[in-house]
Amino acid sequence: MDLFRKKPTMKEQVRESQRGITKGVREIDRELLALKREEDKLIREIKAAAKGNNQAATRVLAKSLVRLRAQITTLQASAAQLKGVGHNITTAAATATVSSAVGHASKAMGALQQQMDPVKMQRQLAAFSRENERLDMVGEMVGDTLDAALDGEETEEETGELVSQ
Repeated sequence: MDLFRKKPTMKEQVRESQRGITKGVREIDRELLALKREEDKLIREIKAAAKGNNQAATRVLAKSLVRLRAQITTLQASAAQLKGVGHNITTAAATATVSSAVGHASKAMGALQQQMDPVKMQRQLAAFSRENERLDMVGEMVGDTLDAALDGEETEEETGELVSQ
């Protein structure tokens, strides 16, 4: 037992599982290849026995061929199941990663919400609105004062002439 060894991360566990599954699929593929060679050999033997009119040997070899093909089918199904398990592991790891990210995001959103006091924000927005209105009024008064100071009787006469044209 490794008491001081740290627990592997999910990514490491997934990688190790995938490695084992890939190894298992390769072993099954090797076995399938050997069985296919055996199938070809049996077919040749059946043909040779049939040519020699040896019915008993032909029957026994044919039964062996049927069993061999059933074994091939079973191994192919096993390989497909292993590959499916590999896909399920990958999907589960992706789901866990997304779940973790959503958890971190929700914590961040909670922290932001705690920092945002709605009453305080409302007061700040109201104060901003008041100050903005004051600034507008001061701007209008300054504009009116400048217009009054700069405008003389000549400006009013020119304005009247332009309007009458």
